[in-house]
Amino acid sequence: MSGQIDSNFEDDVDFVPSNTNEVQSVSITVDETQNQRKRTSGAWDHFTRQKIDGKIKAVCKYCERKLVGDSWHLNSHVDRCPVRKAQLAANPSASASPSVSFNIDPDLGRIKLAQMIVKHEYPLSMVEHSEFIEYLSTLCPMFQMVSRNTVTSDIMKMYKTEKEKCRQTLEKSRSRNSHN
Repeated sequence: MSGQIDSNFEDDVDFVPSNTNEVQSVSITVDETQNQRKRTSGAWDHFTRQKIDGKIKAVCKYCERKLVGDSWHLNSHVDRCPVRKAQLAANPSASASPSVSFNIDPDLGRIKLAQMIVKHEYPLSMVEHSEFIEYLSTLCPMFQMVSRNTVTSDIMKMYKTEKEKCRQTLEKSRSRNSHN
C-alpha cells in the first residue's frame, strides 16, 4: 500500500504517504495583501505601496519620493511635500484637510517678533535667514517678513515706549530720585 486516505474531512481529501521516506516539497504562495490588515491612516490617501529593492516602501503621489516609516512619518511628509504645497497654493479648494479661518494681524506679528529677538538676544539678521523665513511661511503663508532695519525700528519704538512708562512711574513716585 503506497498510502492511505484520511477520511476526517468530507470535501478535502488529504493524501498521507505511508512511506515516511517520501518527502514532498510543497511551495505555497500567499497573496501579500490577503494577510495584510487594512491601512486606516489618512496618510495612505497620499501614498502608494511599492516593493523596491525587496522592501515595501511608500511612494508619495505628488513628488514620488520613496519613504519607509510609520504613518506619523508619512503624514509629516504630506504636510511639507513641496509639490503638494504648490498644488494647494494653485488650487486652494483642492485641500483635503478642513480649513481653519483666522485673522492675521501683521502689526502684532511684528511686535511679537521684536519682543522675541530682544528677550532671547537673537541677532537682528535672523529675520533674513532662509530657514527662518521658510519656517514662518510654513506656519503662516500670508505673513510678510520684514527686514532687519524694520525690526530695529520696531525695537527702538518699544524701547522709547517702555522708557516713557518708566519715566511716568518714577514721576508718580513719592521718593526722591535723580533723573536727567
